[in-house]
Amino acid sequence: MCALNSSHNSDAALHGPYRIERWGGGFLRLAEGGGLAVQWPAVAGGETTLHLADLLPLLRQQGVETPVLLRFPSILHARLAAFRQAFRRALHRFDYPSEHAPLYPIKVNPSATVIRTLLDAPEPLAGLEVGSGGELRWALGFLRAGQRLVINGVKDRAMLEGVRQALAMGVRVCWVIERPRDVTLLRHGFTALPAALDLGLRLRLPIPASAGKRPHAHFGMPLPTALKSVEVLKENGWLRALRLLHGHVGSQVARLDDLRQGLESLMVGYASLTEAGAPLGQLDLGGGVAVDTTGSDGPFSCTYDLDDYADMVVGTVQRQCRQAALQPPLLITESGRALTAHHGLLLTSVLDLEPESASMPGSKSELEPKRGAEQNDSLHHDETASTRILADLSLFASVPDAWALGQPFPIVPVAGFASDGAASVPVRIQDATCDADGLFRAYVTAEGVADRLLLPGPLPRLSDTTEGVQPPVLAICLL
Repeated sequence: MCALNSSHNSDAALHGPYRIERWGGGFLRLAEGGGLAVQWPAVAGGETTLHLADLLPLLRQQGVETPVLLRFPSILHARLAAFRQAFRRALHRFDYPSEHAPLYPIKVNPSATVIRTLLDAPEPLAGLEVGSGGELRWALGFLRAGQRLVINGVKDRAMLEGVRQALAMGVRVCWVIERPRDVTLLRHGFTALPAALDLGLRLRLPIPASAGKRPHAHFGMPLPTALKSVEVLKENGWLRALRLLHGHVGSQVARLDDLRQGLESLMVGYASLTEAGAPLGQLDLGGGVAVDTTGSDGPFSCTYDLDDYADMVVGTVQRQCRQAALQPPLLITESGRALTAHHGLLLTSVLDLEPESASMPGSKSELEPKRGAEQNDSLHHDETASTRILADLSLFASVPDAWALGQPFPIVPVAGFASDGAASVPVRIQDATCDADGLFRAYVTAEGVADRLLLPGPLPRLSDTTEGVQPPVLAICLL
C-alpha cells in the first residue's frame, strides 16, 4: 500500500467499514466514538491529532459553513519528506553516485498555497514542472534563483518570453523537445542559444494497462525521431545543451513492474542517445506513483510503497548504466498526486434524505458504472434498498474526477451520525446542483469498491424547523 508507516494497522482496522487504514496514509483514521481524525507530525516531535467533529463548531464561530475545503500543510511537508527520504535511503543502499531532484507538476494542483508550501518545506522541492504557457507564467511567481523549471507539453512562441524571464531570475530552465517543431521554435526565438538554458528530449513510452487504455503516450517522440533531433541540434551547434531525457509512463500506475518496464525502455533510449553524442546527465522519470484510494486491488489502488519505488528506480538505472558503461544521471521525478492527495479533504453537509426507488436516476436498475468506472470490474452491487443523500456540494466543481473518470474517493461520516451503530445503512450521495448526473457512483467499503456507501444507522432525522441542531457532515477525502 502507498502509505507512511502507521501505528493503527490492526487487522480489524484494515477491514473496517471504510478501509481507512489502507488509504489514509497514516494521516487519517477513525476517531474514538466515530467520526474522522486527522494526524500529522508535530514540529517538536510526536504527532498532532485533530478530530474533525471538534473543528466544526470552531469553524461556525468564525462564520465558516460547509461545504469547506480543508488543507493541512504539515501533511504536504510529511509526504515530501517521506519521498525524499525514500530516495536518500535508496541512493545510499545502491551506492549511487548522483542525486535525486523532485519536481512538482503544478497541473496537479495549481493552488498558490500548495506550491509555496512544497517549495518552502523543511526538505523542499527542487523546482516545478509546467506543460503550458499559462502554467509557465504562473510558475514564475514562485520560483527563485537556483531552483529548477522543466517545460514540457505543446509549446508556442509566447513561451519563449517566459523562458527569458526565468533565465533572468537565475532559474535553471530545461526546454524539453517533444516534437521536432520545438527545435524550430527555439531557432526563431534565439539567434544564439542562452548558455544557461538546458535542452531535453522526451521519448514516447508504452503505457501499461494499469495506467491507461492507450498503447502509447500522446506526447514525446519515438526513439528514431529523437535520434534525428540529435542530428538537428548538432547541425545548429546546440548539442552541448542537450542535458536531459524525459519519459512518462502514465498516471496512477498501480503495479511497480509497469513502472520498471517503462524505466527500462527509457534507459534504452538514454544509452542510444548517449552513443549518438548527446551529453546527457539528467533523467526525468515523470510521475506515475500511485495513490491508494480504495484499500483494495484495482485501478485506483497501489501495490508498493515509496521505498519500493525508490529502490526500483535507483537499482534499475544503476544496473542499466553499468551494463552500458554510462555515468549514472541525476534522477528527476515529477510526482504530484503522491505528494498532495492526503493533505486535502472536503466537509459537506447533508441537506436531505429520501428513500430510493428503482425508477430514480442512478438507482440499481440503471446504475452500471460510467465514464471510466467500467474498469472497476469488481464493483460490488448491493441488492438492499438504499437511501439517497442530497449533499451540499457540486460534484463537477469539487470532485470532478469522480464524475469524469469514475474514480472512487473515500467518504467518511464526521458528525451527526450514530456513534455506536454499525456501518450498515446503504446510501448513495447526490450533489445539490445536478439531479441528472451529479451522483457519486463508486464508494470505498469493507468489501472494496461498491455502488453504495454503508453509514452507521439509524440515519439521523432532518428537520428545517429544529433550532440549534446542525445537519450531519461527511468528509470526502484524498482531494
